[in-house]
Amino acid sequence: MLYALRSMLPAIALLFHLLQPLAAQEKYPVDYFGAPVDFRMLLSGTFGEIRAGHFHSGIDIKTGGVEGKPIYAVADGFVSRIKVSATGFGKALYIDHPNGYTSVYAHLNRYNQAIGVYVFREHYRQERFEIELFPAPGEYPVKKGEIVGYSGNSGTSGGPHLHFELRNTATQKPINPLLFGYAVKDFYRPRITSIKIYPEDENATVNGKNKPLRVLVEGWGEEHRLPVGQNIVLSGNVSFAIQTYDLLNDASNKNGPYSITLFIDREEVFRIEKETFAFDQTRYVNSYIDYGEYVRNNARMQRTKIDPGNKLGDLYGRVKNKGVYSFNDTLMHDIRYEVRDVAGNVGALVFKVKSLVDSRQSLVDSRQSLVDSQSLIFSFDKANVYENASVKVSAKSGSFYDSFEFRYDSSRRVAGTYGAVHHIHDKYTPVHDFIDLAI
Repeated sequence: MLYALRSMLPAIALLFHLLQPLAAQEKYPVDYFGAPVDFRMLLSGTFGEIRAGHFHSGIDIKTGGVEGKPIYAVADGFVSRIKVSATGFGKALYIDHPNGYTSVYAHLNRYNQAIGVYVFREHYRQERFEIELFPAPGEYPVKKGEIVGYSGNSGTSGGPHLHFELRNTATQKPINPLLFGYAVKDFYRPRITSIKIYPEDENATVNGKNKPLRVLVEGWGEEHRLPVGQNIVLSGNVSFAIQTYDLLNDASNKNGPYSITLFIDREEVFRIEKETFAFDQTRYVNSYIDYGEYVRNNARMQRTKIDPGNKLGDLYGRVKNKGVYSFNDTLMHDIRYEVRDVAGNVGALVFKVKSLVDSRQSLVDSRQSLVDSQSLIFSFDKANVYENASVKVSAKSGSFYDSFEFRYDSSRRVAGTYGAVHHIHDKYTPVHDFIDLAI
């Protein structure tokens, strides 16, 4: 009996994981909020998908490429905030609801008449275009289904659409709106397009080399696979990354999936779920992805490794050993990636890797000790300064996600300039905060 129970544990763990999206949905009311539009909801963007420098904090609802469609309050409440900006959300409206959530409507063309008159007066009173208003509770009450504005293309918008959010009013954390029961037709499985494997120290190898390996993926659904003849041999500490997207019915947009899970020998070792996050965490997306791969090839590889300076906590589920895994035996190991959307559709990639203990002492060791003794290391957790006769670079603590060997170089001046050209490290290393440069 004990043996039978033990043999069932991997299956039980897998079943528990299958129920995770449903469990997330059960946290939130699925019949409280109405739709913000009176037409079928087709999405051009999903919650938590990766954007330039941030995670997307809502869903983008298509408006047929036109402006001026009526936007409705999704529940009773009152207008708690109005913001007009030339960038970002443009003309945005925030409505607080009595059940503890706030709905957000962004990129509007205009507000309804009552709100519009109030905003018009404030523009003239403050004598400025960009304004932020906080009406008193109850000053502008709204009813579920009432028109509160009209769709537009204001702010930083790539085309007419409605950006819609649901937030926890107390924390202002955005929550995936699709967990509230919105009927968005989705029968398509997420697609996996490539994976990447990284040696995480000088003694680790991927297919015998101390450098990352990126492999394009074939197939679809739960039958994704590596190309025929693509063998993978790992030695030492490595991490993984995946490139993936999701499709919804009747829309060609490549959206972000809900969750990514990695299993090694049927053990769940990594999971990230796009349920909620804090706005002060969103820029850590540049640590979550392989930033260098994004700059070089416009590919957003989603990594398992959590950098020591990565403070993106809310999206991660189980992550074993900070996303770095040791292959230090001579066995074959099963790798399974699962990608899910909120509707429960699954895309999966299954492959095997050979673990190989490399008894040779890496030739990098002696060279690395010499480099360390002569180089300048920028640390992620303290202030860093580089200075010579020509330049000074200053970065405060927390400006980087991991420590690295800082590099500086210069070249002769070019025509039309007064001094040398200064090369400050490289464009492949993400920076979380501003740095000071003096020349």
